[in-house]
Amino acid sequence: CTRVVRLAAGSRHVVQMEAPTASEQNSAVMVLFCGDAPLATSSGSSSGSGNPYPHKEEVTLSLLAQLIREPAFTTLRTRGQLGYIVSAFEMALGGGRGGTVGCIGLKVLSKTHAPAAVETKALDFLATFSDRYLQLKEEETAAEEGGEGTEKGAAEGTNDDDDDDDDADAGVVGITAGEFAKAKAALSAKLLQPPKRLANESAQWWGEVQFGDEQWGRYEHLAEALESVSLGDVRDLYRRLVLDPATRRHFSAHVHCRKH
Repeated sequence: CTRVVRLAAGSRHVVQMEAPTASEQNSAVMVLFCGDAPLATSSGSSSGSGNPYPHKEEVTLSLLAQLIREPAFTTLRTRGQLGYIVSAFEMALGGGRGGTVGCIGLKVLSKTHAPAAVETKALDFLATFSDRYLQLKEEETAAEEGGEGTEKGAAEGTNDDDDDDDDADAGVVGITAGEFAKAKAALSAKLLQPPKRLANESAQWWGEVQFGDEQWGRYEHLAEALESVSLGDVRDLYRRLVLDPATRRHFSAHVHCRKH
């Protein structure tokens, strides 16, 4: 039996442990931010408020996970060189029947950085993610800036790749309305895609049986709720989950190899 504990608002918990074998050369870090309330069930919102889109927060979390995945990899893995494995993910904790809590997290496997250093870099990225990536950018502005950048690069012809990376890190990347719509469409298609293997179908539905939720139309309801999700909804969820010290529930696990 797995025991699940709901973290208090504004709390931070760190679990530290040694790698299971002395020969392990990598350390690992998982940083997790847990939701403040159970995800809604198909019969209505978890708070009983009559939310017309009872699955909206659940699918907003999925959309957030999709939007953060690539910037996290690019910033922490490609540029930061923290480790071979860097990924952002969503997960659900709890026991069904409206008791499931959604979480967003990062995990890193690193041979070169100790867990404390990895978490510091991860938190630095998370602190600026909303301001850099969850801001609406006008389609015309994006096109103009792209053209100006091309002309400037051709005229000067002296900028190296490192300078370009530094400039990209310093500014606001933003997302256009078209890009946001494309991200929603991709998530909707993923939700509605039928399982291709028996194992996938079993994994998809076993939770409904195990926890007694029996939400056989869950993915159709999620796709329907996704239509009403705005970029502001994603920013608001991110603020509550990750940025606001009063509401976030922060859990970290550090696994140390012998040299760290």
